[in-house]
Amino acid sequence: MKSFFLLFGLILFLHSSVWAKDDRYEQEIQELKRVVETNNRSLADTVQTLAQIRSDLQILSGEIEAAKHFIDEQRNKGDQGLRDFDYRLTGLEEKLSMFSHQFEEVFTQNSSGGTGSVSDGKTAQTSEEMGEYQKALVEINLKNYKKAVELFEAYLKKYSKSALADNAQYWKGEAYFATKDYAKAILEFEKVNKNFPKSPKRAAAILKQGYALFEMKSYQDARTFLQKIINDFPHSEEASLARERMHKIDQVLAGTAPAAPETMAPPLPFP
Repeated sequence: MKSFFLLFGLILFLHSSVWAKDDRYEQEIQELKRVVETNNRSLADTVQTLAQIRSDLQILSGEIEAAKHFIDEQRNKGDQGLRDFDYRLTGLEEKLSMFSHQFEEVFTQNSSGGTGSVSDGKTAQTSEEMGEYQKALVEINLKNYKKAVELFEAYLKKYSKSALADNAQYWKGEAYFATKDYAKAILEFEKVNKNFPKSPKRAAAILKQGYALFEMKSYQDARTFLQKIINDFPHSEEASLARERMHKIDQVLAGTAPAAPETMAPPLPFP
């Protein structure tokens, strides 16, 4: 009789162990499902971002080619209208450069899986974090700049130590630049230089400060920033663009190119 109770107890113990394992396995399965769903949403956001950027690149490339063809046909006229058109062409080329950087940035992040070791106290981004970043970037491409600023501000508060924090700060500046709020753009770009001194976005941020000052007709101040790009990043794409803009400043001052609409410049965080 005693052996019967021992056997019965052993059976109960084994069954309870199996049930406990089943519960644990079920929890693990549910957690895996949650991770897969999060990754799928992040992938969908990435695909949407890349598709939007690719579409914008195609449109801008077509507009630039048409503009260059028009300038070639009208080059000998040398009238003010042609110079104004050349000024608008410069703006298109700047947008093309911006979208190219976005495309490369998103492609690089997702090629690496959004993870990896990160230095300087930064943390590798999670799928959820990457999704929030890309949602803000999509708003830039959709020209919803106010919404983009809000999303990037929220992102920076939530993920201040993220490996993408410097990028988010940079694109926040780009959103202000796109709305021609050049004073705020200059200050936001300065945060890239101040808060992220080792960021690969520093050169682009300083360049856009120079661009913003050019738009505000602060030509000598613009030269200061553009020259810093040439000195500190002499072989970069930004240095090449800085030289082109300094040449345009020379043309403006000589009266052979149209000046930008006048805007009051803010106190400058000189480099």
